[in-house]
Amino acid sequence: MSDSPASSAVAPGSQWVVLLVDDQQMVAERITFMLSRQPELKVVYCRDGKAAPDMARASRPSVILQDLVMPDVDGLTVVRELRADAATRNIPIIVLSGKDDAQTKSDSFAAGANDYVVKLPDKLELAARVLYHARAYQNQLQRDEAYRQLEQAREAADRLLLNILPAPIAERLKRGETNIADTFPEATILFAELHDFGRLTAGMQPTEVVALLNQFYSQFDQLIQRRGLAKIKTVGNAYMVASGLPEARADHAQAAAEVALEMQRVTAECEGCGGEAFTLRIGFHSGPVVAGVIGTTKFSYDLWGDTVEVALELTTHGAPGSIQVEETTYERLRETHLFEDRGEFYVLGKGVIRTFFLKGRRVPEDAQTPRTGTAGRSRRGPHLPVGM
Repeated sequence: MSDSPASSAVAPGSQWVVLLVDDQQMVAERITFMLSRQPELKVVYCRDGKAAPDMARASRPSVILQDLVMPDVDGLTVVRELRADAATRNIPIIVLSGKDDAQTKSDSFAAGANDYVVKLPDKLELAARVLYHARAYQNQLQRDEAYRQLEQAREAADRLLLNILPAPIAERLKRGETNIADTFPEATILFAELHDFGRLTAGMQPTEVVALLNQFYSQFDQLIQRRGLAKIKTVGNAYMVASGLPEARADHAQAAAEVALEMQRVTAECEGCGGEAFTLRIGFHSGPVVAGVIGTTKFSYDLWGDTVEVALELTTHGAPGSIQVEETTYERLRETHLFEDRGEFYVLGKGVIRTFFLKGRRVPEDAQTPRTGTAGRSRRGPHLPVGM
């Protein structure tokens, strides 16, 4: 008999491999014959117990028939080795033995065997046991694969959710919260709008326009992620950011100022279809904000309040290439950043407000001291352009 018994007439793709480990070739031939009438089974023969684990890893059997008494290695030692290897740990093992005593059976099960057969068994009984374990193993593999696919789908859904919502809000939704609404006494809201975007992209194809916006927004995404800010949404060529929510931070205004300056730098490095550089209008404002999740299908995390409205007005009425803030935010940043006094303008619903252009840092970023409030504010700080 060869080391590879003849396979049945059924196509190999529909067969379960049975690894037979037995040093007695005549016994192996008899067992192979017993199983040969089962078209679902293909027997692979191994005479050397020491080689059995390697052959099991290579042939990937659905069932292993392991002889108990072998000259080169004890059968239970092979069983333990198979159980210790992650590649073969769950493969059903049926111990074949000439012994029929309770202790030997108990030792076999303790070593990790799934079944015990006294050889030579009846062919119907042997085939029934092998088929039972093969089907059980196949069902287990199918369950494992279904669980793996479910985990992959869950991870993909989590990644998608994190692309829509800030991580803390996504976690609350996953825990079952259905009405998420929070008030933040202190936060900074920033809008960035590409100025004259339609004219600068007039000669581009739609796919080129979308690719260009994606280029900007991808870089902005990296900036705010690095700074620990939250992207709220994009509307056309406008980009909305929040600092200090959904997790509060004392330096929310400073963080927004640094992101605004970095956004300007990134934008200045890109040109429109006519070779003209893009510019941003940026406005940000600090104050109380209400934040929450709206919708039940295409839900979104959005913000409301005067702070949001003022930040939007500061952006809309800003000058190209400028970063505009209102006096409250200026007072938070005047010790660490340089400003130019723009004067006053009227905001619907707010009246006349005084605004400033952020021009750069006054002190190195690592030397800035976050300020948590506006108590003790003073207007004595000079309004300096960059470099003065």
